[in-house]
Amino acid sequence: MDNIEAKLSVLETWAKKGVPYIPQRPGPKASRVERQYDYFPKNKSAFCSWTAEDNCPRTVELFPQLLGIRSLSRETIDDPEYAALHDRMEAALAKLKERQAASAIVADTARQLDELTSDRDRWKRIAEVQEVDVRALRERAAGAEENFRKERRARLSNERLLNTTIDELTAQVAALTATVSKVTGLKLTGKKS
Repeated sequence: MDNIEAKLSVLETWAKKGVPYIPQRPGPKASRVERQYDYFPKNKSAFCSWTAEDNCPRTVELFPQLLGIRSLSRETIDDPEYAALHDRMEAALAKLKERQAASAIVADTARQLDELTSDRDRWKRIAEVQEVDVRALRERAAGAEENFRKERRARLSNERLLNTTIDELTAQVAALTATVSKVTGLKLTGKKS
């Protein structure tokens, strides 16, 4: 009975305060690794076979009464003489399962939150890089547009100059042609005489 009482005492404490975690090794990855609960029995069979050897040394240090527990047969816990202890065991196991399920939800929520935070941070960095790229492209586009305007103004100026030069040269050609015609007409007229 003392063995069952010792086991129940530990289980009931864990049902109220939580099962101890297995200590993590120190290091940079320690905070990112999900913490794991130390062993605790999840059913009657596991309760009966549970001994201190199933737990890590730190848990045994925290709960020295674990050193005195030993395995027992299922027939012992099912004995009507221990009905009250059996009921306490079932209640403690049920509370531990509920607590573990709630902790799993919290851990999963925390993991999802970490993932979402990580994703947000990654997308934020990508957005910052793209913002810099967009700014640089806008500056390049503005520079290219300014160059385009300058080149267009230069081309239009060159076209006007070219048209003016063509008009002047056309006028000069016309004048020279007229002069040549007069001179040629004089020479032709002078030869006939």
